[in-house]
Amino acid sequence: MDLDFEKLKNSWLSEGILGLKNELKQENNAMSSILFSYIESLHEYIENHPEELPSQLYARINESAHEVLRQFVLQLANESNSAWLKTFTPFPPEEEALIGQIDAHSNFIQGLVCLSNTQFITSSEDGHMILWDIESMQPVQNFVEHEGYAINHLALSRDRKYLVSSGDDNHALIWDTYSWRVIHVLKGHNDYVSRGAITSSGLVITGSRDQTVRVWDLNSGECLQQLEGHNAWVYLLAASPDGSRAITGSINNTMIVWDLREGKILQKLVDGGGDVHYVMGLILDHKNESGVGHREYPVMAEWLHTNRIITGANDIIVWNDLDFSEEARFIGHNWKMHLLRVFGNEQFIVSGAQSIKIWDLKEKKEITSLLGHEGADIYSGDITPNEKHLITGDKKGKVRIWDLDKLIHSERIIGHLSYAASIKVSDEMKFAVTGGYDKTAIVWNARKLKPIHYLRGHNDFGVVILGFRNERREVITSSSGEIKIWNIESGELIKTIIYENELYHPENGIILEQGTKIFCSTMSYSPTLWDIENGSVQTFKVGFGFSGSMIISKDNTFILTKTYPTNILDMDNERGEEDNEPNKSPVILWDVKKSQIAKKYWIPENLIQDDQEISTNNSNDNKKYYPTCALFNYDETKVIAGFSEGSLCIWDRYSGSLIKTLKIADKYLSRMFLLNEKKLLTVGNQETTIKVWNLENLELEKVIEMDTEDLTYHNISPNKKYLALAIKEKMIGIIDLVKGELECTFNLGEEIRHINYTEYGIYIGTERGYLYGFELICPQ
Repeated sequence: MDLDFEKLKNSWLSEGILGLKNELKQENNAMSSILFSYIESLHEYIENHPEELPSQLYARINESAHEVLRQFVLQLANESNSAWLKTFTPFPPEEEALIGQIDAHSNFIQGLVCLSNTQFITSSEDGHMILWDIESMQPVQNFVEHEGYAINHLALSRDRKYLVSSGDDNHALIWDTYSWRVIHVLKGHNDYVSRGAITSSGLVITGSRDQTVRVWDLNSGECLQQLEGHNAWVYLLAASPDGSRAITGSINNTMIVWDLREGKILQKLVDGGGDVHYVMGLILDHKNESGVGHREYPVMAEWLHTNRIITGANDIIVWNDLDFSEEARFIGHNWKMHLLRVFGNEQFIVSGAQSIKIWDLKEKKEITSLLGHEGADIYSGDITPNEKHLITGDKKGKVRIWDLDKLIHSERIIGHLSYAASIKVSDEMKFAVTGGYDKTAIVWNARKLKPIHYLRGHNDFGVVILGFRNERREVITSSSGEIKIWNIESGELIKTIIYENELYHPENGIILEQGTKIFCSTMSYSPTLWDIENGSVQTFKVGFGFSGSMIISKDNTFILTKTYPTNILDMDNERGEEDNEPNKSPVILWDVKKSQIAKKYWIPENLIQDDQEISTNNSNDNKKYYPTCALFNYDETKVIAGFSEGSLCIWDRYSGSLIKTLKIADKYLSRMFLLNEKKLLTVGNQETTIKVWNLENLELEKVIEMDTEDLTYHNISPNKKYLALAIKEKMIGIIDLVKGELECTFNLGEEIRHINYTEYGIYIGTERGYLYGFELICPQ
């Protein structure tokens, strides 16, 4: 049955959401029920902003399944006589595979095993071991036999009759899973017991921070052997299906295969050697440079019936257990995995780090990936015997239950596996490229917002998109100590340029000389010039860290940039100049052709003195004064900058003489935008107002009042008529700068990490790693 759209529209326009919902109840057919359920699901998004209903519905109604409803919602929005944000494409659907979540523990969950198709058990750093019912997601029994010590690992016997728990009390406990009695307390280790396993031959194996592996009799609890061969904390353990062999690994990358009958080493797969160092209790990774095995120490292992061993660190290696050769390697996780399970007749692997991934062992490829616990580290997991459910535990003490079949087969958009914080859009809206905090850049279809290529292989987590070159057929990305050039259409890596300082991470770049060079800056280091053709990098010891958004003059001969004092996050050696001062820094005009500073624009001393007189900070001697934003005026004859104590300064670009100053912010100016040759827009840090100034006399012309000071990620439209910003982290706001008021909002429901307002639309990168696109629709 069709809906009476005219009647529904009139109810919305006259009575709002309540009227629309009442009318839908009266319609009482399949289509009205679908629309009603959509509205109900949006309650948390529209509760305080009911005017967002049409835009929220348009963003979430599936394009192919409910095109009629989308057209109705589009009509609702357009006839509401107010501006709204129209999505380029419907949002990715909610994760269908997730069945439920449990707040299970007060600390991270290190052990999790499925006892049956109806029950699982967890253990945690909080000292508790809890038995759970899967269907009700309620606890059945709580065990504290480790007396409050962290319980590091759980392992079941193959018949699921026995369980071994390993604890920080230096003990391992053997449990009867029918009576839940502790039948043996295994004492002998003199440090944390990190791993345990029960073999099919009736043995229990434990690994410890005391650098030993012990073999115990399951029936008597007697220690049969102490295996010595590691010289670091043993953190990996698995037994062969027949119980005759075991593989162990320690945190210095050593991996050993043992003959359990003889109690001797069969093969040392990797000889890590070397000492492991700790800083404040944290392990400094001991890298394996041998070329064999994992580069970082593995912590997970599964020994299969098909003569294969699977080990997991940041990558997964499949070993042949006859000659111990490497058969396959799976690369995709950026963090160390603590979940590794094989299922589907040993055809599939599920792994978990900050994301959950499923791999096809036969085809040697990744099947699916998702940010399973919203970025929290996954510390444990298991699959029910009937392979219906995957259950995962995380660093925050939460458990999630998944439909395994839907996890494999659900269609999902796989974005970044951490937040997306850098966005560039190519001309003609063909491609958008994002950099994420997951060592990856993604090339997206800029209109459909679907990933086309994943640009992997960066050194460090935070990937920055510096820009395009070669008629925008190539994109330049950066991470610590490197930049990379990629073919944007094929996703192929063209070139990597390595810098001698691997900690230097270019945060901004100006592409010069038809794309053959790029001038880079970062807050903590001196600026650099990268020659893309010959791969050289030139460093300029100028005494300041160049940072923030650099601006190049219209003739491409000068760069304007803000700087930081030499002692703020100063990582360079011998960076100073004689006239530099430790507690302040200037705006700098950089001569591109001469590769040197052309002019410095300093904050006037009287502004510093005034600030120190009124400041309540007792450490004025250490207070820093530096530019927080800088730009040219319209004809580029003047330099305008905001400073860290809230002043605005204007200089003559060529002479460097100060023209005007004005204190305009209580704290500091976070952003400035030039609206035209006479007007300047400023945003102060933690202020509830946005201000427009007359540049000729620095008189305040307009104040735009907001109801919160939580305003971030400001970006102005190319036509200078609108300002997009994040409000209270999760809401997009559009301000009409002509009318001086908030035009419309959209509650995204997840934290915004970047906004790029282009001539084609508004692009948003989020905490969950997605890219969203909006078009501002204004009433005629």
